[in-house]
Amino acid sequence: MTMTMNAVFAKTPKGREEIDSKAGGLSLIMRRVLIFLDGKRTLSEVKALPKIDDVEQIISSLEKQGYIQLLSGEAGTTPTPNANHVNHLLVNRVDSNTVPAFISPARNGQFRPLPARLDAAQLKMAKNFMANTLNAFVGTFGSSALINRIERCDDHESLRAIYDDWLNAIIGTKQGRKDAENLKSKLLEVL
Repeated sequence: MTMTMNAVFAKTPKGREEIDSKAGGLSLIMRRVLIFLDGKRTLSEVKALPKIDDVEQIISSLEKQGYIQLLSGEAGTTPTPNANHVNHLLVNRVDSNTVPAFISPARNGQFRPLPARLDAAQLKMAKNFMANTLNAFVGTFGSSALINRIERCDDHESLRAIYDDWLNAIIGTKQGRKDAENLKSKLLEVL
């Protein structure tokens, strides 16, 4: 992805809500970048933040998740919102013609067919895998809200609904991006 150094991003209503609630389970680094994106600072200023690798990837992830939007400059990407962002737009009565199409993993064939009846053992394995990988890659503090949401899931459908949030949290870390394909394939075996 190529972004110009004069690109300026600002928080969306979802992003401002995330700053207050911490409900999205963003990693500490992603949260720090989100806080720093105030609609005034350019990409070059954000890149100057110490101890943050791959600022462009983090910004792209925040944009795809609907936490920020491009105000000026060139981003060089077309945002692909996740299901929560699309639902947020629909709830706020944005004309459906302006909402980009989103294909969930279930509809694009990524998930296996649901079992005829609840498989408690596989559900527990999926929940444990998601929570453990978040703890390992993002850290307990940075992912506690998302882990709580995972723990509250009582079926595969509700767990699949937060798959994108889990994946975005994982790829929000340098090591997570490296291992993402392997982690996804392992999770999808039981999810």
